[in-house]
Amino acid sequence: TGVCNDDGRVTILMPHPERTFTSRRQFSLVYYEQCKRCHFSTFAKTLDSAHQAPLARGDVTAPLCVDCHGAHDIASPNKPRTRVSLTCAKCHQGVSTIFSKSVHGRALEQEGNADVPVCTDCHRSHDVAGPHAANWKAHTPDLCASCHADQQIMSKYGLSTAVYKTYVADFHGMT
Repeated sequence: TGVCNDDGRVTILMPHPERTFTSRRQFSLVYYEQCKRCHFSTFAKTLDSAHQAPLARGDVTAPLCVDCHGAHDIASPNKPRTRVSLTCAKCHQGVSTIFSKSVHGRALEQEGNADVPVCTDCHRSHDVAGPHAANWKAHTPDLCASCHADQQIMSKYGLSTAVYKTYVADFHGMT
């Protein structure tokens, strides 16, 4: 167990040997790999994540397991579904603001519509991919088609499933 000292340092008490850290973040950085003891396959995915590169460079602000999941207060990451976007917004405020204004963001945040995508639907959750990843732009139409070509979802909202076919057939999709 850990105790936060009056001076802001965290001291680990029994059953662990006593260790003093200068901050909660230092503690998290030292112990974040402990998650792999029980969640190895999930932890292994994070090693291919866009978040891993800054961590490997020594960026102490790079996201760790506890930044998204908490430590002892772990809750389902998608209940309510808006929790995913709120968690990502802690670090990605600019993108979050743009998403909130989009048709998907408004439907999620204002209407509670569970059919619209959240961050992890497009960027994945543990092996997070971003727009700078190889082939990101090339795979984006297929990503959108995973919902927009789904007859059941599109008919629910009166939308055509031909959007994907139209997109890849026109100038934008060909480029």
